[in-house]
Amino acid sequence: VMERLRTRLGPHMLPATRGARRGAPLAYATTGAAGETPDVWIDSPENSVVLTVKADVRLVKTATFASDFSLRFPRVTGVRWDKPWHECLSDAELERRAREDGGIAVARAENLGEVTFRFGSKRKNRSTRDERDERDERAYDAQKSLPAHLARADVRHVAKSDDALKTLDVFFITAGAGFGADESKRAAALKLELAGLLQSRGGTHSEARHFGNTHVVATKEASTSVRFEAATRREGGLDVLTPEWLRACVEAGQVIEPRPKHRLFLSQSTVDAAEGRLDVFGDAHDEDVDAEDV
Repeated sequence: VMERLRTRLGPHMLPATRGARRGAPLAYATTGAAGETPDVWIDSPENSVVLTVKADVRLVKTATFASDFSLRFPRVTGVRWDKPWHECLSDAELERRAREDGGIAVARAENLGEVTFRFGSKRKNRSTRDERDERDERAYDAQKSLPAHLARADVRHVAKSDDALKTLDVFFITAGAGFGADESKRAAALKLELAGLLQSRGGTHSEARHFGNTHVVATKEASTSVRFEAATRREGGLDVLTPEWLRACVEAGQVIEPRPKHRLFLSQSTVDAAEGRLDVFGDAHDEDVDAEDV
């Protein structure tokens, strides 16, 4: 796990200056207190990872951190590779729980089915279906303040017809750098469409890039985004294919071999495995092509 974390976070670590706001990316809310500064900053929230942390919440107001409450004796119990940064516990949610429950320790199960609140020596478990549904609804509501293309694609209503694409776990990149509000909405609609098609044939999608992804599907416009750059430079890497490839898989009812027109980027591992038949531009030296491929 530590090696995976180093690989994931290493390129995004920025040196931190003790007791100073200088060096902290603008995404961080800081006080500049001496005890606040970490060893390093992560350059952008979308390049971070979500951790499962068990801790006691200090109900005493803190002047060291920008949050009203801080964690006492935090212990990392897991890394949520499948969760995007904007689905982590927010300051507002932490403060709400602290006020309502009077001092808590939060521990989430891997399936998100249990949250344990600790009041001294007392415990109460909240794991009913209604409460889980309520938490899900709050999570989706919280994303309404995000740019549309970063919000989670809600495909809970999509019925699965078969398991034809059950081996696929796809990470979608549908927005390019500098997208405005209207472009962001169109990118979000496309992501929702593709995620729904994938789920209908038994596949899954992830809102955050992780080691369980099998493919990255992106639009040509998205090639200017930070997410696209990160996906293509990652060691080992994954092939980046077009939405048309996924639609073709859905129509065929099976995972098909990408055509040249479907390839936006090929990982070095794919190029090496082709033993000279492919270059990094996706061009096959022994494959017939049509006008669309060119």
